[in-house]
Formats: sequence, C-alpha cells, structure tokens
Amino acid sequence: MSWVTERIVEAGGTGATTLSLAKGGLSAIPEEVFALSSLERLDLSGNHLETIPARLWDLPQLRLVILYGNPIESLPNRPGSAIDAKTYLRIRTRFAQGNIAGLMIDAFAWENLGAFWVAELKTLKNLRELTIATRSIYIGDSYHVASGSEIRQALDSLAGLNFLEALSLEGWDLPVLPEAIQKLPRLRSLDLSSLGLKDIPDWIGRLELDSLSAVDNKLSTVPVSLRDLKHLKALNLSNNPLGRFPEAVFVLATLEILY
Repeated sequence: MSWVTERIVEAGGTGATTLSLAKGGLSAIPEEVFALSSLERLDLSGNHLETIPARLWDLPQLRLVILYGNPIESLPNRPGSAIDAKTYLRIRTRFAQGNIAGLMIDAFAWENLGAFWVAELKTLKNLRELTIATRSIYIGDSYHVASGSEIRQALDSLAGLNFLEALSLEGWDLPVLPEAIQKLPRLRSLDLSSLGLKDIPDWIGRLELDSLSAVDNKLSTVPVSLRDLKHLKALNLSNNPLGRFPEAVFVLATLEILY
C-alpha cells in the first residue's frame, strides 16, 4: 500500500477534516477521495494534475482545495480553489475571480507583471490565503530579492482583502513591515521569513494570530506586545541574532510550537 493510499484510508477511518497528498505523483485524484465526506481542506499541491473533476465539490464540507504546482489546464468554476500564478494566468478568463481562495505568486511570475498583480489582487475579494515569495529562501545569507515599488503597492493595498486568513511574504528585501497588514481582521497565519526585518512593529500584538514565523531576519529583539497574542500556537524566530528568547514568549499560554 502506497503512502497516498494509507493517508486516504486513515482519513476515512478517522473522519479527518484535512488531507495532504502533496507531491504524491498523482496524475488523477484517487477515487477514494470522493468518499471523504468530512473533508474540509485538501492539499494536492506538487502533483501532475491537469484537470480537476467538478464532482470533487460534491463533498459537503469541502472549503479549500490547494493546487499549487500542478499543470492545471481545466478547473471547475467552483469556490475554494488555491492556485499558483501560472495557473491563474492560464484560466483567469474562464474562472470567476470570486472563487479564488488562495494564490501563490513567486518572483518569476511577478517579474515584468508587477503592475498587473497589483491591480489583480484588488479584485480577489474572497482570497483567504496569499503567498508572495521568491523561489528560494537563503537561510543565513544576506541575499534578498529587491521588492520594488510594485511589491510595496500590492502590500499597501492588502487592507481590502477582508477574508485573508494566511499571508506569506518570503525572501524580499522588505525591512519595514507594511502597516496594511494590521488592518486584516481575519488574519491568523503570518510568515515573514527572510525579509531583512530589523524589528517587528508593536501593532503585531493587536492581531489574532495563531501562527507567526519570522525566520532568517535581523531581529535582535521582539516587541513586548508579542505577549498580547492570546491565541498564538506556533512561533518561529530561528536564524535571528536574538541574544536569548524574549520574556514575552514565556507568557504565551497557548503556545505549542517554538523555534
């Protein structure tokens, strides 16, 4: 039995709400997946899927289907799809923008199309997950991809994405965190890895985060307001010049994972 089959069987037996078949070598969705009536989130990223059958959305609880890194040519016009920039450009005229729940834009896709993405992000009002990242993170290195004015314009306009729950910014030269992030009322997961950050603003404590990552920056301290993250479960501050873990970390009663 392959690990893919094992995971599907386990999900069916436990009534799991999430299932990851990422990088499973799939060219089609296994038939058994269509019987997982409790499934809310399905990760099919990094496979070889060209088409996604509409009957997948017959699963009554399905909320998000992650399809990053697939050569998608045909996608049902149903809500809850998370796709990469290449797929978005291929199907955008055949797919309602309101149905896009997740979008991943890397530096290659952003190059020469920055103004397009700035305008396009303003139209994706139901977006719940957004990644704007370089292809590689250089842990411990000073290398960052220049962010440019268009990246900054895009980030400044994030306040209009009222449904955004997860935001990932990785590898850009972005030493100052855009204030628009604090205006995202539903944000729960924030990844600020390898941005060259020298500090995290005090307003971070006003967010309702359950996950925060600031790996590979230039942080020598973190704000005392970090203790106000009453729902934080995961915190990653690795590869920063912190002399010691800040005291604010140790009063986070809900914290389960710390790096």
